[in-house]
Amino acid sequence: MDNGSAAELAPSFEIATVLGDTFGLMRDRPIAVFGVALLISLPTRLWLIVLPTLAAQLNITSYAVGFAFGGITSGLIAGIMQVFGQGALITAARARNEERKAGFLETLSAAIRRAPMLLSIALIGNFGIMLGLICLIIPGIMLSLMWSVAGPVAVAEGTGVVETFRRSQALTDNILARLFGLMLISGAGGGAYSWIAHRIGEALFGVGAKGLVYPFSPAPFFVVSMIDSVRTAFDLALFCSLYIALVRRDGGGPMYQHLNRIFE
Repeated sequence: MDNGSAAELAPSFEIATVLGDTFGLMRDRPIAVFGVALLISLPTRLWLIVLPTLAAQLNITSYAVGFAFGGITSGLIAGIMQVFGQGALITAARARNEERKAGFLETLSAAIRRAPMLLSIALIGNFGIMLGLICLIIPGIMLSLMWSVAGPVAVAEGTGVVETFRRSQALTDNILARLFGLMLISGAGGGAYSWIAHRIGEALFGVGAKGLVYPFSPAPFFVVSMIDSVRTAFDLALFCSLYIALVRRDGGGPMYQHLNRIFE
């Protein structure tokens, strides 16, 4: 079969299909999805607790400096954990695609074995996107779309740093507009969920997310962590479902040559 025929037989990229697979992954692999989501949500939440003490020790008294310091460090931690979570959950997504089981520990261990690579990708990717956002915003958005499946690629295909970014860029080639639309839909839905859920938390406990910082209270910490873990679970499942959809669109690609290495 020539390349033209293969391209014709490869499924097209559909936003509705990716969203359907996302909810399907959350429904069919709840322990893996929500377990990973809760695990990677905690470091950011805990960082918000220690942040005021650290700022005081560093003698940060300016509100602007403190806001920038807190925002950058919190964003970096969240970005690293997001990539690690994507790398972990791709194992469960692949197992669902093959109609077999994959437990939480199996899912997590696959990412742990690739942790140094995932950390490198997260640091380089976040730096590049941040730099792109500073440069008129649009370059940063384009980089975030082109590198949106770097975490799953690194674990699923066993690629190095450069190869991971190249592969992610190749998979997203020619569909950046549709990916942007998918991210807008995801962001709007996730934002609405977070707003409603946090309002419910405030009604029940009388304190919102700000109660996590100072003074610390276990009840809002638990509630807000659970609220955020649901949003995180959706985001992780979305990017893993997106990766599988893009690989299908690509006609299979290296994924089916490399994925079995996870379980060797």
